[in-house]
Amino acid sequence: MEPFEIAGEELLKVMDQRNLIFTKKRECIDRLKDLYFESKNCPINKVQEYWAVSDYYWKEYEQLELERIQLSEKGAKLGKEMTDSYHSGVERIESSFAERIRKIKEGEAQNDNSP
Repeated sequence: MEPFEIAGEELLKVMDQRNLIFTKKRECIDRLKDLYFESKNCPINKVQEYWAVSDYYWKEYEQLELERIQLSEKGAKLGKEMTDSYHSGVERIESSFAERIRKIKEGEAQNDNSP
């Protein structure tokens, strides 16, 4: 398997992880909304409990956001590796073809000079 293919597969894994994080973040936001509306109608002595749970979800949301940023950076690095590896492969192929053409032309020139 070519290096750019390996980097591409890793990039797909990173993208899947990011999608999972977006889903979890959405769940946190939804739960925070629910807690907000529930706390508006609860007895005053229960409000602290709602805020404690809300704090937990905010911290989880922030942690997920940090993970998302790290994955984005990793994805960018993998994308660059994939592109660089691909272009390097293309350059090797082009160089190989140029060398073959040069050898063919030299062979034809030698054949033309033969007695």
